[in-house]
Amino acid sequence: MVYDLFLKNVRCFKEKRVDFPLETPVLIVGDNGSGKTTILESILLAGYGFLYGARASTFIRKGETEAFLLLNWVDENTDHEIKVEVKGTHREIFLDKKKKDSISIRDLTSFSWFFPQDILLTLGSSEERRRYLDETISMAYSSYRNVLNIYRQAVKQRNIALRKNADDREIDVYDQQIASAGTRIIKKRMAEVAILNEIFSKIAFELIEQKSSISYFPKALRSEEIEESLIEMLYVSRETDRKEGVTSTGPHRDPVEIIFDERQARNASSYGERKIISLALKLSQREYLQRVCQKNVGFLADDLFSELVCKRRQSIMNYLIDKGIYTIATTTEKAVDNCVYLEVFKAEKDSVIH
Repeated sequence: MVYDLFLKNVRCFKEKRVDFPLETPVLIVGDNGSGKTTILESILLAGYGFLYGARASTFIRKGETEAFLLLNWVDENTDHEIKVEVKGTHREIFLDKKKKDSISIRDLTSFSWFFPQDILLTLGSSEERRRYLDETISMAYSSYRNVLNIYRQAVKQRNIALRKNADDREIDVYDQQIASAGTRIIKKRMAEVAILNEIFSKIAFELIEQKSSISYFPKALRSEEIEESLIEMLYVSRETDRKEGVTSTGPHRDPVEIIFDERQARNASSYGERKIISLALKLSQREYLQRVCQKNVGFLADDLFSELVCKRRQSIMNYLIDKGIYTIATTTEKAVDNCVYLEVFKAEKDSVIH
């Protein structure tokens, strides 16, 4: 779990160290622009190597040319240090003083997260939910991540071949590669969705008191032989794909829906309900990773309580505390009226006070 974060020239922070209590939920309270989201994004950048919808260069404090952050955390009683140096558009990551890539860091860090953009898990298209599903499985199984990369590369090469009007023999090769990797993806998705659904339905009901589920029915399941079905689907769509220059069928186009009260969540729920459903999906990701990887997984949550009635805020805090989930969350002062919390940090510009 995270226990220490040092920031230098990071957005509104000139130089700041934040010490977090271990195994105790933390609520960072502050107005918009106070730097509370920057703290979570710093942890995310160090642990997973990316920022939500932003380049690393946006992390640098105005007027400075470089930024620096140091994250200390404990995993299975072992202390680790991640250092991130950002200079312009370039960044370097060091784990325990050794230079690493972000992929190797991700395999060691242990947390899931919820940011306001994650409302797209219910409001957005199937692409958002497929990404969630693939991200979740990839975080637990590096072998699945490797198969995804093989599949995506085959789709990319097929698209290039389609656009240059390559002969059928060349496209046949890519069809076979897509079908082979796609079969493994579909089978793994189906197996892991069953586990995720068990977790998600319980969490969603506890938070919102409605039946909810994840629906995944790949088009290739219309046949008992998935690989043969994929090859046939690719062949049937080939001429249309030639005209459009894209591969229009396969696991990368399979529908993934969230069912809420027997209807699609994006159509059937209020904004607050959609937010809680999206939160339940990310909490399900956390519990899934904890179960599959057999290690403690923390949770980051930005702007956790906004646009939720007090009853919903209370149920969220009760869930996090009752389940003993190590959480670092942010919110505004207005959002925590009459809500239960344990450790509270006050965020102000260039300062975080415990």
